[in-house]
Amino acid sequence: AGAAGNQFFAFVVFLLLARLLPKIALGTYAIGWIFVEIGSVIASAGVTQLVARAKSLDQRQLDTIFWTNIALGALYCLVLFAFAPAAARDFRAPQLDEVLRWLTLSVMLASFGFTHMALRMREFGHRTVAARSLLSGLIGGAAAVIAALLGAGVWSLVIQRLVRDSVGTVLAWRAYPWLPRFNIDLTQARSNLAFSAELAAAYLITLLPLRTQDLMIGRLMSAVALSTYKVAWRCTELLGPSIISPFSTVALQTFSRLQDHPDEVASAYLALLRKCSIMTVPALIGYG
Repeated sequence: AGAAGNQFFAFVVFLLLARLLPKIALGTYAIGWIFVEIGSVIASAGVTQLVARAKSLDQRQLDTIFWTNIALGALYCLVLFAFAPAAARDFRAPQLDEVLRWLTLSVMLASFGFTHMALRMREFGHRTVAARSLLSGLIGGAAAVIAALLGAGVWSLVIQRLVRDSVGTVLAWRAYPWLPRFNIDLTQARSNLAFSAELAAAYLITLLPLRTQDLMIGRLMSAVALSTYKVAWRCTELLGPSIISPFSTVALQTFSRLQDHPDEVASAYLALLRKCSIMTVPALIGYG
């Protein structure tokens, strides 16, 4: 319900902004968001999995995970900040420079909430996760629509992201009131980085084929052409995440509990796959 509600509301906001904003604004933001999305993968990869798969967690382990993610997010933001002027020239989108630099804040804001939400999900607190997603989406979407009506242009989309991530991080800390300390185990940090690098590579292999087509449209055609393509693509994405993401989120926590029992992992995997397929395939056929 949380995933479906969030997707539906996000879709409504997206349609409103698509009508209120010029196409160049949508296209410019779409290009910028691709780089931010990659940064979020690099900063977050491994956090949920590290927390979920651990049989026990102590303060120092959590501190190490938390600060490792902050460091990864900060490093990527510095690289993206330096790359922004070249991106604006290459994609012939003058505002992309400033948009990218402001969107780096989104990566950092989200990084501060990853560990807290992973801890909440470890306890199967998916209702809290759904409420957080809906509330942050509502507030961020409302801020974006108001900004667009006031003539903010592409900045209404930047405002939406920054407000959403700010609210999401505050709610994450409220959902799991754990206070990190600066107590880092360097040996564990290196191990975490190796694990995160493998997961980040796996996520990027999945993500980049989808986002490369966006970059090529923006680079070889224009930001305006990309905005038209993104409106069409966003419509086709409406169903998939709503149905599949709840299964994948619950699956991680479930399989982590069964990691010492391979037969039970196989049985749980097949059961989730059957249920997911029963819902997804008819929905996508009907949508088509």
